[in-house]
Amino acid sequence: MSPALEPDVNEDKYQNLFSIESKEQLNQRLKLRSANTNPTRPDPSTLSNLDGSIKKNTGFIKKIKAGITAVQANSLKKDLLSLKLEKYLEEVASSIAEGTYKTSADVWTAVEICSMLHYRFENFMDLLKPHLLKSISTLANGINMEGKEKEEQLRIVKERSNIRLFTELYLVGLLDDGAKLKEALIPKMLFELLARDKEHLNINLAVTFVKFFSIYFLPDEILIENNQDSQLIELRQPFVTEPIINETNRILNLYFNTVKNHLVKEHQKLQKQEKSNQESFIARGEISEDRQEAYEKRLKLYEKFKINTQSLSTYLFLEMPELPKDEETTRMTIGIVDGRSGKEEKEGNLGAWENEEMKVFYEQILDLANQVPGVLLGKKNDDESKQSEEASVQVEDIIDADVETPVVNETEEVAASELPPAQEDGELKEDLDTDVPEIKGESTQATFTGIVNRMLNALNREAIDSLAVEFAFVNNKGTRKQLIQALLGVSRQRLDLLPYYSRLIATLNPYFPDVGSTVVAELERSFHYHQKKKEQVFIEEKLKNIRFIGELTKFKVTPSHIVFHCLKVLLEDFNFHNVEITCSLLETCGRFLYFNPETNVRTANFLDILLRKKTVLNMDPKYAFMIDNAVYECNPPETSGMVQKHREPIELFLRKLVYKDLSRSTIDVVLKLLRKVDWNDDSIRIILNKLFFKTWKIKFSNLHLMAFLVSELSRYYPDFGIGVVDNTLESIRIGLEHNQFKHNQRRLASMKFLGELYNYRMVDSTTIFETLYLLIRFGHENGIPLPNVYSPLDAPDDFFRLRLACTLLDACGACFRKGSLAKKLDDWLVFMQMYIFTKDPVPIDTEFFVMETIEMLRPKMEFISNYEQAVYMVNSIARSQLQQQYVEPDDDNDNDLNDTMAHENVVEEDGDPDVIEEKDDDEEEEEVDQDAVVHMKEQAAEEEEDELFAREFGRLMQQSIDSRKNERKTVMFDAPVPTRKAIEESQTSPQEGVTFSLLTRKGNKQQVKQMVLPSNSSFAIRTLSKQQAEQEERGRLKELVLNYEERERLQAEQPTELIQAPTNTLRGTRRTRGTRILWSNSGVHSQPNDFE
Repeated sequence: MSPALEPDVNEDKYQNLFSIESKEQLNQRLKLRSANTNPTRPDPSTLSNLDGSIKKNTGFIKKIKAGITAVQANSLKKDLLSLKLEKYLEEVASSIAEGTYKTSADVWTAVEICSMLHYRFENFMDLLKPHLLKSISTLANGINMEGKEKEEQLRIVKERSNIRLFTELYLVGLLDDGAKLKEALIPKMLFELLARDKEHLNINLAVTFVKFFSIYFLPDEILIENNQDSQLIELRQPFVTEPIINETNRILNLYFNTVKNHLVKEHQKLQKQEKSNQESFIARGEISEDRQEAYEKRLKLYEKFKINTQSLSTYLFLEMPELPKDEETTRMTIGIVDGRSGKEEKEGNLGAWENEEMKVFYEQILDLANQVPGVLLGKKNDDESKQSEEASVQVEDIIDADVETPVVNETEEVAASELPPAQEDGELKEDLDTDVPEIKGESTQATFTGIVNRMLNALNREAIDSLAVEFAFVNNKGTRKQLIQALLGVSRQRLDLLPYYSRLIATLNPYFPDVGSTVVAELERSFHYHQKKKEQVFIEEKLKNIRFIGELTKFKVTPSHIVFHCLKVLLEDFNFHNVEITCSLLETCGRFLYFNPETNVRTANFLDILLRKKTVLNMDPKYAFMIDNAVYECNPPETSGMVQKHREPIELFLRKLVYKDLSRSTIDVVLKLLRKVDWNDDSIRIILNKLFFKTWKIKFSNLHLMAFLVSELSRYYPDFGIGVVDNTLESIRIGLEHNQFKHNQRRLASMKFLGELYNYRMVDSTTIFETLYLLIRFGHENGIPLPNVYSPLDAPDDFFRLRLACTLLDACGACFRKGSLAKKLDDWLVFMQMYIFTKDPVPIDTEFFVMETIEMLRPKMEFISNYEQAVYMVNSIARSQLQQQYVEPDDDNDNDLNDTMAHENVVEEDGDPDVIEEKDDDEEEEEVDQDAVVHMKEQAAEEEEDELFAREFGRLMQQSIDSRKNERKTVMFDAPVPTRKAIEESQTSPQEGVTFSLLTRKGNKQQVKQMVLPSNSSFAIRTLSKQQAEQEERGRLKELVLNYEERERLQAEQPTELIQAPTNTLRGTRRTRGTRILWSNSGVHSQPNDFE
């Protein structure tokens, strides 16, 4: 690895500038320096055994001459250790000195090769040193002031290589200074390169030196003052002595002072030339190509010189000079000013353009010189180009000599003579450019006809640019005339073509100026012609004409004085058509003119006149609206930027923890930090609630980590966990109530988070199934999805609820594989399939993720084929649930047991890696946490629900009795234990205990034994309580059946209505009585009980 890496120049140039110069690289230089200072040379007897063949030795020299690179490092070192090279040292030294090293790795490889040669040959550096000094001196003294650009670049590359190699050899101890300070190598080299460089042509070499080696040649006090690394300052001490550091720093500072003065002078010259070009543009309407080329050349050199000066300033820790500013000076381009107004610079927006795409379309014009041979573009020959260059140099000298005097008349006459021929009285001039040979033939005409036909469909930048290139190959006087006619003959219904036709004209105008000038002249003549026509039939033609002028203005083809002349004519007769034409022109190019510093004042004056006319004249509201819109297009009102929300440091820290730092590897650290915050502070609690309530802002893959954090934090702050669960359920219900498309991603995140909360036992299975049923039933009449019944909250073509349900099951559905929870999930899947049949035909993507979810949860499940089958299965499930409700009492503890078993099954069977297992060291603390249960208050059932339940239950029982009157009773063997009689006797007898009959069997005979148990025993108490409950239930049922007819009469008097299934609340686990809907092909029937 090369130690001389190129550091990056940051905006803060005084903060750890040399931090990239690592200690390892400095140690590598120190190690090589110590080895070179005290070399251990090999035994002469060992060298005699090396290969001295001419073929291999000359081959090694050829490799050196071809160039030393890092890729060849191992090969060169291997050859060097196996060859004698005694007779070829002079050639090796000259080859190394003449080589060019492009990268830092190549330079370091050359240094290592020189060190290896120094170990073997004591006189090698004496041979190499003169060649290096000669190469540097030759290049420094052989500067060609007027050399070509390529030759100058080659010289700079070669000299950069020599300077870096020479300095590296000096730092590693291969080159020694003389006894006197004047003989020091580095100051002498810099003096040769910089002291005689009056034109600062070697500034690139100075930048190269300070960029790579300034840390070794700057005084300690400068480095310490600018906050550089103190350890690096100590490590660099052995390389260079203090006198040499001071001398080198003095030379560099003197050179930088001259560079600063040169930069200020160049800046002043550039400003003068800009001002001269501006005055010429105002006087002539455009800038000559020679003047523009001279300006662009000077600007390019100035920008390069300024960048190099900034680099010197950065690495020498010196201040840049203050460049004088001329507020009135703006940079010019061909045709019109290319500047920005103060408003645009202040706001930093796009100014004259509405967006970046429009800016590219109007400013980045294709240069035909890169696509078409110069002879087809009418370029001048070499002699004429030399004369034009000499003329531009003379103009430049005149500008530099006299600051106050503008361009002399002779140069203005030359510029005027180069202008394209003008058009007079609407007739095309015949004296067009004759340098381009005219191409005739049928193929040319056919090609041109194809170009014209394709222009009608060229509606993008690439298409119109390709047509411009094709036209350049068939260009002649005749085709240019036909092209102008085609451009002017665009249909008034095809206004969309005007921007692209204008771009075509702007592309051809630099090389065929007669095209642009002729089109502009014709449009101006047509404008004045139509001003005399007041009929309504000419309005479309007028609008097309004025929009064409506006589009050419934005491409800087139409001179600004023509546009303002048109505006003046329109405002003088500001009635009817002229109002619409004025507004159309301003909408097309008004913004461009307003944001241009040269035309800003005049445009603002015209807008002021326009607004005053609107106020004074009694105008139609239609025209008033058009004027307001045009003014708005020219000068949009200032809009305040987005104000960044102020956040406290603690909020920023917590947001960083949750939004950026949260991951599997950092979950423990984040949890500890969250526990350390002050939970008693209301402001911090509000911040935490926002973070955990708005789960859609978290990465979707990190939602399970958020659920883990909630479960862990709720151990210490139970109310926080309750709030998170409650907010999650509330957000799900709000999403169902609003059903807005823009909140779909938010709803998916909430549903995923709910599933993860179940995985970490923050909610029970009842809440999950209530949410699943809520997704299907919410928004439907009586909670029943029916086919061909429209619901505003769940349209037939809206399948997003299915995606929500699948998201929830993807998160926690694996827990419902065994026990009663599996049966509940199977019942819900049947209900979901019935829900799907009530919708429109399912799209492919919806069908895919539904099938994928079902296959994941129930791979062997058989799918329902039609709606009738689904209804039948739902009714069967409802009946079985109804029977089960009276056979087995509902116990909430069963749900907790099922949830626990479900979570254990998931851990044992699936081994889900997303579930994070935490084991506390303190078992007592875990037991306390498990015992902490949050109890929700049960709400009493309302009286209306009780009445509805009693009514429907009585009807159901009567139907059951009527249907079973004619049924044949089956006799079943039943041998109950005869305990009832004994119990009754025991209740009436004065005995202290309760007598029970114990049924035993001896052989084939059954025997009954009487047993007396104490009346206060738990078995006796439970038995008596059960008998009493059965008696009360029989009495209640009897009363309901006997009062059935009376209820039927009362029900007939009131409007009938379907009874909605029990309300599944999302807050807590409240249970209410109700009825469950049974489905059949003939209608809807109700039975008490729900699907749960």
